[in-house]
Amino acid sequence: MVYRFNCVCNLGYLISICLIVIITALEPNDGIRAVYSRPFKLVYNVVLGERQLSSVLRVENTSKQADTLEFQALLHNYIHAPADEVRITPLKGLAYYDKTESTDDGRAAPKIETREEVTVSEYTDSVYEDGPLKYNVSWPDWFLNINVKNFKDVVVWNPQQEGRKIGDMEPEGW
Repeated sequence: MVYRFNCVCNLGYLISICLIVIITALEPNDGIRAVYSRPFKLVYNVVLGERQLSSVLRVENTSKQADTLEFQALLHNYIHAPADEVRITPLKGLAYYDKTESTDDGRAAPKIETREEVTVSEYTDSVYEDGPLKYNVSWPDWFLNINVKNFKDVVVWNPQQEGRKIGDMEPEGW
């Protein structure tokens, strides 16, 4: 379902707020049950405002049994910004895994982030654990504040030239 709300207020000046709400839901069908037999309901809401994008993912265990439904969710935010100027904070002091390491042992070994500001000017694929749930992504003349709940891990990824190998990546989209 998609809803659109327009609200215009005139208080000596014009304020225009455009709000779009998208609600999607998923429950197991035969194709899903063929690979995942547990009952569940997933609802994903996206709200787009004039200066804000909010999304909520809700997963419900619809089993009649009193068991735990374990799941993993990955929400990808792609930010169009000059990669050589982007700075991400606050990640200093967090444990992370560097997926760009050349060996399995290197990729499996946790590291501690020492940089005040994390950059993505080189090929980057880092998984940070137990993040602060509030992140700042900035570059000259712009910034984003990202707030999350119940997603304790965060991935900082920029494929750089490797992005050309990704089939659905737009030309120079990395």
